[in-house]
Amino acid sequence: MLPRNSSDTKRVVDQMTVLKGERPVLKDYLIKSLHESGWTDLVRLMCREEINKANGLISVDSLVDKVTPKARQKIPDEIKTEMIAKIKKCLTSIDANEC
Repeated sequence: MLPRNSSDTKRVVDQMTVLKGERPVLKDYLIKSLHESGWTDLVRLMCREEINKANGLISVDSLVDKVTPKARQKIPDEIKTEMIAKIKKCLTSIDANEC
């Protein structure tokens, strides 16, 4: 059973996917899906807008702090749903090849 605490749940999911060797597969799927959906282009535009607002005088840390919340909100629901399904399948499967 997964812990109720969100950070504990993330830790357990991370550990299980690493142990089953599926973390790189899930990560590659996520990157490919985000790219195909146009999300990466959208994030690139958001970064450019923030840089322009700051007249080019913005640190990387500040840029990340400003863009990350907006970028997370823009992840398509279909991708979120598919990733959750893939992670659940991986966590509930006995054989690592089933993920």
